[in-house]
Order: sequence, then C-alpha cells, then structure tokens
Amino acid sequence: MVTYRGHFILIALTILFPLTCIISYTMAVLLGHVNAWFPYISDTGTRPPESCVFGFLLGIYALICAKAIHLRYRQVSIYYTDSNRNILLITNKVALFIGWSAALGIYLVANFQETNVLAVHLIGAFLAFMIGCVYMWVQTVISYRTSLLPGHSHNYTRLRLFLTVLNSLGIIVFLVFATIASSKKPKDDQHWGPGSDGFTEHVVSTLLEWVVAFIATGYFLTFAKEFHKFELQEAKLNFLESGSNFELGGKSTEETPPVTINGIENY
Repeated sequence: MVTYRGHFILIALTILFPLTCIISYTMAVLLGHVNAWFPYISDTGTRPPESCVFGFLLGIYALICAKAIHLRYRQVSIYYTDSNRNILLITNKVALFIGWSAALGIYLVANFQETNVLAVHLIGAFLAFMIGCVYMWVQTVISYRTSLLPGHSHNYTRLRLFLTVLNSLGIIVFLVFATIASSKKPKDDQHWGPGSDGFTEHVVSTLLEWVVAFIATGYFLTFAKEFHKFELQEAKLNFLESGSNFELGGKSTEETPPVTINGIENY
C-alpha cells in the first residue's frame, strides 16, 4: 500500500499556484491579450488559449486546496475527538465548511471567465478572497487552541496570525483602490497602460490582488510541520463474500483471501 506524508499535499499546492500564474501571465502577455503591467490574475486567464490552461491548472489547485482543508479538519478532529472540547470540535467543522466554500470559489473563478459569466466569476472571487480570509482567521484561532498537536509550533502560529492580518489589510486596501480605479477605467481595462486615467490606482489594486493571493497560498505552507507528523494511505477496496460489508480507507483491515473457482484463484 502506498503511503505518503501529509505535507506533500501542501508542497504541491504552493508549487502549482505560482506555476499557474506564470504560465497564464506569460501566454496572455506574449499574445497581446493583457498589458504586462500587473493585470488582474483573472485577466490572464480570460481569453483562449491561456484561458484553457488557466482553468485546467487553477481547477486542480482548487481541488488540492479542498483536500488540504479536509486533512486539516481530520487532523484536529481525530486528535481531539475524545477530549470533550466541544467548542473546538464545532469550530473545526465550521472551518471545514468555510474552507470548502473558499475552494469552490477558486474553482468558479477558474472555469467562469469574467468576460463570459461575470456574475458567477464575481461570486467565485468573493468566496475565494473574502471567505478564504475568514477561513484563515478561523484556522489561526484553532491554531492557538491546539498547542498539543504533534508538530505544533508557537512561531508558526504567530506567523499565521501575521499573514492573516496582512491578508485582511491587503483585501481592504485592494477594494479601496479597485473602486477608485473602476470609476476611472476605460472601456477596455485589460489594456490599461502608463499615462491612462486611473492607471496608478489600477496597478495598486492588481498588485495587491497578486500579493493577497500569494499570502493565502503561503498560509497553507505554515502547516507543513504539523502535516509532516502524519501519513496518508491510499484507499483500499476489498471484495468480500456476499452479504459482507466493505471498507474504503479508514481503519486498516486484513485483506480478504482469494476465492478459488474451478482451481483458479481470483483476486
């Protein structure tokens, strides 16, 4: 059975997001679809062919985020399941719901381009950034309440608080400058350039969007030490005799012996 440490999920996550941004940004700039001066992340994945790459890679990133969020939930839930700390366990469940909502938002942003289905794209962006920030706050609170978790570090907990505060401030300033820039934007805002009215505010808002997105991704990496303290096993599926139950994953069980039919062992 293949086993692997939980932190590999986080490594894959923190590699995939920058890779997605670099590829889609490079394609969009080289094809002349966006201005090279810090376009919005979504602008780099609006037009084909870069939209195909952007949607594919960011969709995978969203699924890995959902997996990491679930692992964090399971980590806290299993370790504290018999602790009678009901508030912590309820908060952990709330964090799972919030985190999955943010991951859904990322998936919506990846697959509903702003030029095609703007309403859904904006909903996805709200879930990814705003609800994602709420998830960071909830996980930071949980981190301060789970000092007994294997691999827990007070320094990493403080780092999570710092990143969460930075992320929150970044979102607020981003919204302020984006609102100002929106009131001055030209008809084709994807090709804003130096000297255009509202371009400075536009660059500040787009730059902050990139910073906030990378902060959120980096936040996941702060759990690497804790995720290193447990391992995952690929789900098993054993065919049992008629009338028996079967188990996928969960607690390890003995494998069912092969059934012999006409002198041939069937596995």
